Amino acid sequence: MTILTLVLIERFKSENFEFRNLVSGGEDNHEYLSWMTNTNDIFIEGIREDFSILKLNEYISEKNYSSNAILIGVFSLQGNHHVGNVKFEPIDFKLNNAWMGILIGNSSFRGKGFSSEIITTTCSYLSSFYNISEFFLGVDPTNHAALHAYKKCEFKVVGSHQKGGIIMLRRFSNTP
Repeated sequence: MTILTLVLIERFKSENFEFRNLVSGGEDNHEYLSWMTNTNDIFIEGIREDFSILKLNEYISEKNYSSNAILIGVFSLQGNHHVGNVKFEPIDFKLNNAWMGILIGNSSFRGKGFSSEIITTTCSYLSSFYNISEFFLGVDPTNHAALHAYKKCEFKVVGSHQKGGIIMLRRFSNTP
């Protein structure tokens, strides 16, 4: 019998944001659902008109109980707006590395340089609290804004993905 454990992160803050767990059935999930069903938004992968609140809550719950994933909600300090999410999956705790993905769903926060703050803060958190020293991500080579943000956060191109994307890596030193 497998016992699932809920993974909760401590809330933490940066200059403009608070970072906390998303909750299955939470009030912020309706805004999140609106991002995931908006077929006019070219910036979000995986949009589906038929995505439901039930499926979204199942997804959040699955990530919160996963042994190799952490899903972090990003909320503005001013106005407590749900800005987006950062997901680290898979996380390999033995090799101290993780793949990350970032979603800035709230279009009011795009194009203002906030992604660098969000990426740096969440990677630093995982580095400090979970001893993760390498962060990987994949990016579409035509997404120039994302490439710029990742390079600003010290990610380096380390390869290409079989589907045509670029693989990037950022290393953190976990030595005192």
